Amino acid sequence: MLQTMRDNAQSWVVKVIVFLIIFVFAIFGLESLRLVTTNTAVATVNDDDISQGELARAVNIRINQMAQNEKFDPTKVDEKKIKNTVLDQLIDRSLLTQTAKNYGLFFPEQAIDQEIISQDVFKEDGKYSPTRFEQIIRQAGFTPRQYKDAMIEDMLTTQLQLGLAGSEFLTSAEVKSLQQLEQQTRSFRMLTLPIAEIKNTVEVTEDEVESYYQQHEKEFMSAESVKVNYLTLEKVDLLDAVEVDEDDVKARYNQFVEAFKKSEPPRPKAAHILLEIKDDRDAEATKALAAEIEQKLKKGESFAELAKQYSDDQVSAEKGGELGFVEEGIFGEAFDKTLAELKAGEVSKPLKTSYGIQLIKLVEMMQPDVPSFAEKQEELTNALKETQAEPLFVEKRQQLEDLSYQAADLQEPAEKLKLKIKTSDFFSKDNGKGVFANAQIVKQAFSPEVLTDKMNSAVIDLSKDKVMVLHVLEHKPAKLQPLEDVKKELMVKLKDQKAVKQLEEHSASLIAELREGKQKADEIAQEGQTWKAYTDAKRMMTEAPREVVQQVFKLPHPQDDHPQYGVATLASGDQAIIELTNVTTPETIEGEEQQQAFMKRFMAMQRQQIVRQQLQQNLRESADINKNL
Repeated sequence: MLQTMRDNAQSWVVKVIVFLIIFVFAIFGLESLRLVTTNTAVATVNDDDISQGELARAVNIRINQMAQNEKFDPTKVDEKKIKNTVLDQLIDRSLLTQTAKNYGLFFPEQAIDQEIISQDVFKEDGKYSPTRFEQIIRQAGFTPRQYKDAMIEDMLTTQLQLGLAGSEFLTSAEVKSLQQLEQQTRSFRMLTLPIAEIKNTVEVTEDEVESYYQQHEKEFMSAESVKVNYLTLEKVDLLDAVEVDEDDVKARYNQFVEAFKKSEPPRPKAAHILLEIKDDRDAEATKALAAEIEQKLKKGESFAELAKQYSDDQVSAEKGGELGFVEEGIFGEAFDKTLAELKAGEVSKPLKTSYGIQLIKLVEMMQPDVPSFAEKQEELTNALKETQAEPLFVEKRQQLEDLSYQAADLQEPAEKLKLKIKTSDFFSKDNGKGVFANAQIVKQAFSPEVLTDKMNSAVIDLSKDKVMVLHVLEHKPAKLQPLEDVKKELMVKLKDQKAVKQLEEHSASLIAELREGKQKADEIAQEGQTWKAYTDAKRMMTEAPREVVQQVFKLPHPQDDHPQYGVATLASGDQAIIELTNVTTPETIEGEEQQQAFMKRFMAMQRQQIVRQQLQQNLRESADINKNL
């Protein structure tokens, strides 16, 4: 088995290295990574330590991965949770590395060195630069040795997992059996027992309500909540105070035009006459015909008319040979090069291409439609204002921070910075709306300094261009709501619970009687209820509720013409009594070979995932792991 693992793993080595390098530097190129110099162990895995430095790097990688998502909100990052998750991943990695080494797997350091040298990210002027290499990895918090060790560990764990996964396979008999199960059909009936009828008859007593209330007081505690005064400072509010010189706007417009022309180059509109080499016209005859057409063009005959008469490209021939706007690469390099050398209205000499022989005409070169200065003036002016407002916003933010720290409330900061004090509605830790659902706002509002000591909060960054400071105005501690306030809601809840229980008991009773033969299926249908039949239903059928179909395919096969019975709970709360009458398993499989190939790949992937999970679980159970986080 070990040799199989090695064989399967080796073929993936190069691909995995490339992926690893790309991944590492897509993440490590970010300047926001924080360096941690301490090497105190945060965990010990058997005899191997995981340092705080390793954990900090991994946490930063995870946060930066999350930051790639457009919906990422840094204020809602739970670093403690991330640390625990990442530490578990590092422990798993350490266990896999140890196991790989115990199995004798290895990856030579020379191959890592060669891969580093070959990567463009480490090159300057096309050549590997040791200085650039060290600069980039140190930015990520690595020494060269640490970086190489990390790459080697990744390769070892990859070898181990791919090798184990590659040793998994399915026999043809197993695959066929799975195919037969997948294509199996079942005939059944279902009878829906509505919960609404039971709810209408359920009664809940005052004693039951009071008893539940007393035994579940935690459910009826009102959430601790606060009402706050707050100030917001936004960069957009500072734009009116910024004056922009029109010459600067024009200079910015010129930059825009230059960039626009680079991103939107002229587009060629082309036409052609295509002469294909055919069975009834060999290469020489086609070449001679092309020369004849060329002479006619020189004598002034219409390109469009000649295209209609001679071109073998019937679609463009009907339009006088016109191809419309041509994107580079569509007709090949030779076509593009010839077209680029033409002036508008010119026709090329006969050109031999993979399509045959072509005469190419540049109809026109469409220049990009550059927006005018008037169209862009407002946008560019606002962009310049935003740029110039940035240092003013930074200055005002610092003033807000200093004033809020020194003041007893928000009155003085508001007056000096000419900001308006706003007041929120009451909000709790879990039910804030709008901006007050922001985790940083909630954290500050309920912090001891702000809530108990009545201090102003620290400046809260809502975005890069907007900040807030708050001061608690009112505080409502959590308290038990009076029974009268929750009684109506509680009665509905208890009615629902009773109805569900009664319906489940009724369904179970009916199923028991059907299985014992005490009742016949058609006899249990009440007035207004009917059995609904489905014949030769497949697993993915959509005509019946999904919960019913899933239960149908879990029931055992009918025996001696006796149906099998089951029950399913529907999303509405109703219950469905199921009568399974027939199971058909096909002997031959439609499209067997193609399906087998797909099934083998799919099931192999499933088994590989199970093998990896089992390996990781077994390693953890047998390891000596100590966390110091």
